[in-house]
Amino acid sequence: MRSILIALFAFFPFLGAFADTEPNDTWQTATALPQDTTVIGTQSEDDWYIITVAAGARVLIDLTFIHAEGDIDIRLYDDSLVASAPQSLFPGSAIRTSISDTDHEFIDRDLSSPALGAGTYYINIDGDGADGNKGNSYTCLLYTSPSPRDCGPDRVFRLLLENGGGGGGGGG
Repeated sequence: MRSILIALFAFFPFLGAFADTEPNDTWQTATALPQDTTVIGTQSEDDWYIITVAAGARVLIDLTFIHAEGDIDIRLYDDSLVASAPQSLFPGSAIRTSISDTDHEFIDRDLSSPALGAGTYYINIDGDGADGNKGNSYTCLLYTSPSPRDCGPDRVFRLLLENGGGGGGGGG
């Protein structure tokens, strides 16, 4: 799966791949990400990212890695504790998690409810237990949609084709 995502970046440069930057080991030092981007990183400690989404948005986070090289999980947090507890371990409530024993973690979260909505959200990529924090490489594709009905795994691929122009590229 990782090779497919890397190939997508070659064909669809608008996705904008970013390398994981340190320090981003806490939510207070989170790396800001633009919408519709990709992060290529190494998970040897917690990696935190911060995103800002518009009203009525939906967020998809697609994380791929090789599980045999170390387990990695993802969590999406709101910012409910940022103002009241700026030194807490977490920025707010975990509103969605993806924890499995596979090479793939995926979050699809509709943020259009009044309780969530537009604003700042945090993504935490972390190693799980004895199998985590081993320096495993990962690719994380972040996609935000202005409308919940505009999103979904099939829709994301169609949007990549529509916005990227399809075909071409490659070579070397």
